[in-house]
Amino acid sequence: MPRIEEAARTLDVARSVDVLVAGGGIAGVAAALASARNGAQTLLLEKECALGGLATLGMIIRYLPLCDGYGHQVIGGIGEELMRESQRYGVLKMHGPWYGLPEVWTGEGSVEARAKKRFEADYDAGPMIMTLEKLLQEAGVEIWYDTRLCSASSGGLTHVIVENKSGRLALEARAFVDATGDADLCFLAGEATESSDQNRRSGWYFSVRDDENPVLHPLTDPLYQPCLPGSRFYAGDRGSDVSAYVQDMHDMILENAQKQNAVPFLIPTIPLLRMTRRLLGRETLTEANLGQWRTDAVALTGDWRKPAPVYAIGLAHLQGVKSANLFAAGRCISSAGDAWDVTRVIPTCAATGEAAGLAAAMWAQTGTVDVPALQNSLKAAGAILDPDLLQNQ
Repeated sequence: MPRIEEAARTLDVARSVDVLVAGGGIAGVAAALASARNGAQTLLLEKECALGGLATLGMIIRYLPLCDGYGHQVIGGIGEELMRESQRYGVLKMHGPWYGLPEVWTGEGSVEARAKKRFEADYDAGPMIMTLEKLLQEAGVEIWYDTRLCSASSGGLTHVIVENKSGRLALEARAFVDATGDADLCFLAGEATESSDQNRRSGWYFSVRDDENPVLHPLTDPLYQPCLPGSRFYAGDRGSDVSAYVQDMHDMILENAQKQNAVPFLIPTIPLLRMTRRLLGRETLTEANLGQWRTDAVALTGDWRKPAPVYAIGLAHLQGVKSANLFAAGRCISSAGDAWDVTRVIPTCAATGEAAGLAAAMWAQTGTVDVPALQNSLKAAGAILDPDLLQNQ
């Protein structure tokens, strides 16, 4: 294969901050909010020109449960704030079935009543994009859109190289959060990572017919069954697979819309890859950890699919090994198997994002993370860290 050499260049440091957050999905927004609200000068990088990732640009407009399915709330803090704020600029209730904020979770509902109705809600993508941006602006977060990570310093994470319309730039920070969804920063910083090539086609989209209300179609190949004939699996950290996925997603949507004689008027603008690449941290969360408390717990999560015991997510699942000032959030934390499937969704992304952002702010200020202090700060901000919740079934 022919090879070429790229000319070396020296870059000035364009920006120096306390905390740099890579990725503007739900995890990245939560991380940036937590960091900025705790006094850190925070810069968020997003390769698209809108926030929310799969939750907005991917049309996955269902904020999955904050509860364990047995009537107990297990995610609070920024995770709950973003759910409630998703309604800030209004919602369209014409596409059904519409799931607003459940009344039983807005008042003094009993555990028995809440066990019958999970704490989840729908929202609309456009208003949610505006809401997330406004929340970051209100917190003083600096946002750089249309900016892609290219490389990171080796031998200790001190800076990253990015590219945008201004060219190739160096950015310096004391602490970093990888909320890219694909563990891009972990990978570039030399952390051990693990990849999945088992992503299936999906294509949530809205269609409309003449004189009818829009309809949301949560299209996907079966998630837990053999691959369908004529379909395939995709690796989200392989460029050719990502391009193939997007085209196959478009074909899937178009074929579905044509069968219904409808117009696919609102479609995803990013691939709906579920699990791509994640950090291999000091410890990895697995299904064997269901219902087990951790002394370094920084977030809890239930199972979005069914009532189930709660996972306790520890700092060891978030923190880099080679670069202790690097914290993963969202679907690129150190989790595997079924635990990866549970922790990749919106509420858990928000919870781990808040923990990672606060840990990064603490590191930027002190050069370390004191776990009890981190836990106390999270609880003071409304996060739920109660070991008794892991015993509910």
